[in-house]
Amino acid sequence: MRDVQRHTAELEKYWPKFLLGCAIEAGCYLLCHPDLFNLAVIIKTSVLLIVWMKGKKQYVSRFIYLVADISL
Repeated sequence: MRDVQRHTAELEKYWPKFLLGCAIEAGCYLLCHPDLFNLAVIIKTSVLLIVWMKGKKQYVSRFIYLVADISL
């Protein structure tokens, strides 16, 4: 039960960042060239992944290990 409460608190901090990123992405879709839109989506996804993983240090090393294992 404690893990659920902790996860809920993390999500409450994350949602405003996610919605801001989606709003920027929607603006890029309407205002930018398709190549710039793709770049904005990639940057948004990467930044939000880093923000999400920053608080989960026990998973970061496992994630890096999996990525290194796949690329070999």
